[in-house]
Amino acid sequence: MTTLVRRQGGRGWLALAVLLLSGAVLAGCARGDDPALRDLAAQFDRSVPDTVLFDFDSAALDASARAALDAQAAFIRQYPQVWFKVEGHADRVGSPAYNEALGLRRANAALDYLVSRGVNRAQLEALVSFGEDQPTIETADRERRNRRVVTDVGGLLDPECNCRKRPGVE
Repeated sequence: MTTLVRRQGGRGWLALAVLLLSGAVLAGCARGDDPALRDLAAQFDRSVPDTVLFDFDSAALDASARAALDAQAAFIRQYPQVWFKVEGHADRVGSPAYNEALGLRRANAALDYLVSRGVNRAQLEALVSFGEDQPTIETADRERRNRRVVTDVGGLLDPECNCRKRPGVE
């Protein structure tokens, strides 16, 4: 079944076809599997900044990060049936284990801020930390663009439990 969801953004009214799937199909639903979710991800990328940057060895949100997350929160609140990944990253200064933990602290800082702005916690997943494994800029030096959190469309919430079900997980 397809439901039309309308939102009012800076560019006027936009329509998004969201495919509502059965629980069994939904459990395996990922953005790449669903054209409507790919469209929503493209809309998210066009509408709001998907990345916030951090100072060296810090998970503190500065004014620029809070402004980007405010815009993300406004977008996410309009789609209560969709969950979003919040992915933490670090530069390559420090050990891989430290950077993985730092990336997760950054992701959790962004997630906590989004929740403080009215986003339903069930819509967010910050269990992803890429530490230093996916740099924007290949360098062993300090690089602000590698110290980031990226928010992205994850998939549809299961309407039965308002949660993210994983294939093979009960």
